[in-house]
Amino acid sequence: MGTFVHLGPISDRFGRTKALAATILVYAVFTGAAAFSTDIWMLAIFRFLAGIGVGGEWAMAGTYVSEAWPEDRRKMGAGYLQTGYYFGFFVAAALNFTVGATFGWRAMFLCAWSPSSSRSRRC
Repeated sequence: MGTFVHLGPISDRFGRTKALAATILVYAVFTGAAAFSTDIWMLAIFRFLAGIGVGGEWAMAGTYVSEAWPEDRRKMGAGYLQTGYYFGFFVAAALNFTVGATFGWRAMFLCAWSPSSSRSRRC
């Protein structure tokens, strides 16, 4: 809960785009790290930390859309933001059908590292 309180001042100081990228990085790194968990408690900790990244991203993305998009297109931007969840659901189902069925659940967690690897190349 304390992380969400600090995201506002962090985004004010460093910019909304960098703070949003940081929340996506937190989600991607800890979801990918879940593939290397050795017991249920380690998996739970990694998933909890990934959830903090998701929660921060969800709050930051809504703020970013409302600030960055023109006023007459904000409703459409919010609609894209909300439907992104369902698009991701179908992508995850397709990955589970191909990657998960072939390589197992650990490989599915490794698929979440793709945002962190693409972010590190841009920095």
